[in-house]
This record gives sequence, C-alpha cells and structure tokens, in this order.
Amino acid sequence: MEIFELATNDPLFLVETFGMTGEQIDKVHERTFNPDNYFNTYLSERLPSDFGVENILQLASFLLSMLQRLPR
Repeated sequence: MEIFELATNDPLFLVETFGMTGEQIDKVHERTFNPDNYFNTYLSERLPSDFGVENILQLASFLLSMLQRLPR
C-alpha cells in the first residue's frame, strides 16, 4: 500500500519472500495484522517519534480498513 510506504518509507509486506512457502508468508502477515493491536505497534515503530499517538491510531485504523485480514 503506497500510503503505508509514504508514511514509513518501508514496504507494508515483505518483498524478500523468495524461498518462503505460502504458509510461511501467511504466518508473517497474520503476525503483523493480528487483532490484538500489534499493527499499531508495528506502524508506530516505523513512523517518526513526533507523529503522535492519535495520528498513529487514525492511520492504523484507515490502513486496516482497506486490508482483508482473513481472505479465506
């Protein structure tokens, strides 16, 4: 997602998946986007320290609303 990359200067999903099985990739994505707010921490670790907690929560909510967490 370009919005995540613009905000953090990091890709949202791993680009180094060569040699990983689909199952391994799914586990990494599930760990990143699990429902216990890990995504907020994941995002805040990649943003400037002055970004602000409220802005992090709003951006996380916005990004998660565009992602389908359990496509099955």
